[in-house]
This record gives sequence, C-alpha cells and structure tokens, in this order.
Amino acid sequence: MKNPFVTINRLRAQYRSKRFLIRELIRSRFTTSTPLKILFSARDGWVEPLARKFSLTRHQVTFGDIQNSPLDHYDLVIPLDMKDVRFLSARRSRMRNLIPIPRLEAIDLCDDKLKFHEHLGDRGFGKWLPRTGATTAHPYVLKKRIDEAGEHCHIVTTTHQELALATQLSKKDYFQQEYIPGRYVFASHILYLGGRIVYALDVEYSYNTDYPINSKTEPALMMIRPCSWTSLFSDMLASIGYEGLCCVDYKMRDGEPVVLEINPRLGRSATGYFFAFLNHLPSR
Repeated sequence: MKNPFVTINRLRAQYRSKRFLIRELIRSRFTTSTPLKILFSARDGWVEPLARKFSLTRHQVTFGDIQNSPLDHYDLVIPLDMKDVRFLSARRSRMRNLIPIPRLEAIDLCDDKLKFHEHLGDRGFGKWLPRTGATTAHPYVLKKRIDEAGEHCHIVTTTHQELALATQLSKKDYFQQEYIPGRYVFASHILYLGGRIVYALDVEYSYNTDYPINSKTEPALMMIRPCSWTSLFSDMLASIGYEGLCCVDYKMRDGEPVVLEINPRLGRSATGYFFAFLNHLPSR
C-alpha cells in the first residue's frame, strides 16, 4: 500500500514545479528584453533539461565545445564543468559575459573543500559549518579535498569501513568531516552579481536512507522552494570574493543551515529551471 504522505508530497512537488515553470515561461516569453545568444558546455546528462526548457523561450541556445568556440559570438557563455569554468575564468577580463565568471582565486578556494572550510571558519562562519579533523566518532564523512559530485566521498559508519578506507585516511588530499544527520539535503542555486544575490532557487532532496551522498544516492523526491538563507549565503560569497553562478549544498541542524560546500558553477538540479534566472538579470 502506498504511503499517502509520500503521495501528497510528490503531488505538491509537481504542483510547485509546474506553477514555477508556467510563471517564469510567461515572464520569459512576454516580459523580458532582447533574446540572448547562449552557449553552454555539452555535458552529458545536462543538455536535455536545458534544451527542453529553453526551446519554450525566445533565447537562442547552442551546446558545444566552449574551449574551441568563438566566444564573442554569444551574449552569455555558461560552463557546466570545472574544466570549462577554469578556461573561461582565465579569459574573464577579455569576455563580455552577462553573467561574470568567478575569479580563479575564488574557484580554487571553493574547489578545495578543506581550504574552503578553513577560510569561512576563520571569518566567523564556524556556526554554519560541519566540524573537520581526525575523529573516531561514527558516523563521519571522508572527503577528497578536490572532487566533483561527491565521487570520492564516503560516509563512514563502522570500524570495518574505516579499515577498508585506511589508504584514503592516510592521504593528505583527504580529510574527515562531521556527518550532519538527516534525510534532507538542500542545493541553493544562486546568481550573485555586484555583491548581492540577484536570484536564488532551492532544491530540496529527500532520501530513503539516513546516509545519502547526492551523486551516489537516488533521491526519493525533489522539490523546489524559495531560498530562506540569502543573507547568510551572500555574506559567505562576499568573504570569498565571488561573482556569478554557484550552488550551495547544505543540510539543516536545529533550524539553521550547515553549509557543506559551494560549487563554483551551475548546479545540475537547476538545469530545468535555469532559463528563469535570466528573467532576473539586471536591465541590459
């Protein structure tokens, strides 16, 4: 027998998504200014939701090899992987991009998860971060300092797992982090321009396990919602010297967000909604 609570939440998620899409598509179609020529990276699994939604707008969208494309032919170039983010950042002073690419210093800081944690902790944000450092308390998270989509992330719950991961535990490019309990994980997709959050949209993931890893665990449900923590996230981004698009991954503890990391690129769960971010760009 189906759980009625799960069914109600699934219907609510579908309703929120459809209502959001209809509103923003109408805005994009009839109330925004000149259509844009946009180039995206051709990243597997990301192209289809972007192409499907942008086909309903007036924007002209191309997916291709950013590093071998005439960038000045486009109003907006959006990198979808770290290789392209770094490529464009090295050329940011020569690009006329409506959404700025982050500086390499900010990218490097976000990309190294331990340095990111230490930087924010040194600037008074420790309350909103998980603890890091060697620990014997289970469960804890073993992370690779530079990683993407949690590929080398492990939640260690037993001594047996710890022994199996002994090699990683001994390496300097891994570190241990407090595990924040809970079956809900949040991704706040943010457009940060001119020292403020211009637009933000949260995606709430709910899981059927107490130990989810976003890239390795299929969520039972995804639901969009407004971001409730724009002031905090804006202060964090300002402390990093950030500009452009990013994705803040966080969990909740005692009614407060605990920030796990900030990805210096568009997040995958925003691809079906990204066209709406362009409705909120400053007048062009």
